[in-house]
Amino acid sequence: MAISIAILIAFPLCIFLTSEPQPHIKISTQTPAFDEEKAYDFTRTLSQNFTRRNVGAVNDSKSADWCAETMRSFGLEVHRQNFTATLYSKKFDLQNVYGISRGKSNEIIVVMAHRDAAPTTLEGANDDASGVGAMLELARIFSMQNHTLTLVFLATDGEEYGMLGAKYFVENFPQRGEIVASFELDMVGLNVTEYLGIHAGGQLGGADSYANLWLINLAVDAGRALNYTVAAPGLDMQFFEHITQISWVDQGPFNRQGIPSITLGGQPTIERIYHTLDDAMDYISGRALKMGGETAEKMVLSMDEAAVLPRGTRVYLRINDNLYLSESMVYLLMFYAMLPLLLKTFLCVSKQKTESSVLKSETVRLLLVLIPFIVALIVLYSTVQFGLLSRFELYPPPPKDPFLYDLQEVPLALVLAAFLVSGALAFIAQRKVFSNYDARLCVCLLALSFASLATFVLNVFAVVALLPFIYFWIPVGVAKKRALNFVLAVLPFFIAVAGLAFLGQIMELDAKGSIWYVVLLLSTEMITPASALLFIVLASAGALLLSLAFSQSSSEPAAPPTVSRRNRTFKP
Repeated sequence: MAISIAILIAFPLCIFLTSEPQPHIKISTQTPAFDEEKAYDFTRTLSQNFTRRNVGAVNDSKSADWCAETMRSFGLEVHRQNFTATLYSKKFDLQNVYGISRGKSNEIIVVMAHRDAAPTTLEGANDDASGVGAMLELARIFSMQNHTLTLVFLATDGEEYGMLGAKYFVENFPQRGEIVASFELDMVGLNVTEYLGIHAGGQLGGADSYANLWLINLAVDAGRALNYTVAAPGLDMQFFEHITQISWVDQGPFNRQGIPSITLGGQPTIERIYHTLDDAMDYISGRALKMGGETAEKMVLSMDEAAVLPRGTRVYLRINDNLYLSESMVYLLMFYAMLPLLLKTFLCVSKQKTESSVLKSETVRLLLVLIPFIVALIVLYSTVQFGLLSRFELYPPPPKDPFLYDLQEVPLALVLAAFLVSGALAFIAQRKVFSNYDARLCVCLLALSFASLATFVLNVFAVVALLPFIYFWIPVGVAKKRALNFVLAVLPFFIAVAGLAFLGQIMELDAKGSIWYVVLLLSTEMITPASALLFIVLASAGALLLSLAFSQSSSEPAAPPTVSRRNRTFKP
C-alpha cells in the first residue's frame, strides 16, 4: 500500500520534472489559395454523381475513373493501384488512384482522403466526399505552383473495412522510403464544424506505431496561424490510440510503417447521420471545407519551406502544447507502475516454504484453466478457415452495417460447445491436482506479472490497461474477509465489461451485439492472437483468484489434511 501511495505522488511529480520542450517547425507566412467553392463543387460531384460508392459497387469504380480524370486535368502524373480484398467471405476488387506533382526533391508528402463510402449510406457527403473534395482542391492549387517537395494526392479505397487502400498503398508504393510525412482529410465538411481534431494512432503495431510529435504540432500551429482551432489528442486519446492500435482512419497504416501521419477531421460530428442515408450535401458547408483545406495547405507550405524536417521519437506522451514525456520516461513510468506487482510476486515466491512440487501443482491447475479459453479461440479461428464464419480481410464491417446485427449462430454454438466441453474436462482433471492456498496465490501473481511484462515489451502503453488488475489483485489474500477478496478479484473484469459496454454504445449495439462484435474482432486481426492470449492468461488467473476468495485465508486454521501451518490444503 505504501508503494502504491508513493507512486500516486511521484507520478505527476515525474511528469513535471522530466517534461521536455516540444519540436516545432516554422509556419509558412504564405496566404492560402484554397478555394472553398471549388472544393464544394468537387464534393458535390463525388457525392451526388457517384452515390453508393461502397466497396465493389459500380460507382466505386466509376468514382476512381472520375478522380483520375480530375487529377489528370490538373496536369498531375496519374497512377492506379488495383488489388483485391476478402469481405463477407467474397473477393472484391478495389482501386487506389493517386496523382503526383513533382518537386525539386525526391522527398514526398502524401495528402489523402478515402473515396469509398459505408454500405449503409447513399451520398457519403461528409464521409468522405468532403475529404476528397478538399484533397482535389489542394491538388489543383499545388499543381500550379513550384514546390521543393514532391506531392502525392491519394484517393484510397476500402477505408471502411480497415484502411485497406492506405495499407496497400504504403506497402506497395515504389518510393515508400522517400515519404517524409502524410496526412488525411476525413469528414471535414459538416456545417456544424467548430474545430479540427487529430487522429495520430497506428494500426496493429507496437508502442512506436504513432505519429511523430512534430507533425501533430505542425497541424496545431498551422491552424492557430489561420485563427482556427486544431485540437491535439489529449492524454486519454493518446492512451486509447496507443493501447488499442485500431486505427479508424487512413493514417494508421502509414504510422505502422514508421511514416509520420495524422488525420484531420471536423468536430463535432452529427452522430445520427453518420453512416446513414442522411449523410448528404444538405449538411455540407464551404466554411467547414475551407477550415480543413486551408489548414492542410498551410501544413504543406510549411513542410515545403523547412530546410530539414524533424525526425524525433514516436514513443512519447504529449502533456500540453509546450511539454511532453520522452520515450525513456514513458518506459520508466510504466515500469514504476508495475513495481508493486513485481515486488509482491517476488516476496510471495521467496517466502514460500512449500516444496517445488506444490508450486508445480498449482501451475498445472492454471494451465488447466487456460485450456477451455484456448480451445474456444482455436475453434473460432477454425470456423473462419472452414467458411462457417464470414471472413474479412482485416476489420469487421463498419458501424451500422446490418451484418453486425445478424449473429451467425452455428459458429457461435461451436465455440461455446468447445469451451464448455473442454472446460468440463479441465475441471475434472484439476480436482485431482494437489491444492495449496499460498502456492495458488503465488501462481496467480506470477501469471499477472508475466502478462504485465509481456505487455511492457509488446506495447508499453498497454500497461495502463492492466493497472486495474494489478492494483485490485495485489491485496487479494491479504484481506481477511472473503467478501472483500471476491470483490477485489472480480472488479477488474467489471471494468472490462464497462469498456465493452462503452464500445457497444459507440457502435450502437445492444449487449448481445457487443459480444458478437468482440467475436468478430477476435476472428479478424483487430485483436491479435498475442493480445487474446494475454487476456486469456488474465482471465485464468482471475478464475483462480476467485477460488481463493471462497477458500480459507492463510491466517485461518487449516482443514485437514495439513502439510504445515503455512502450507495447507483445501478443496478447490
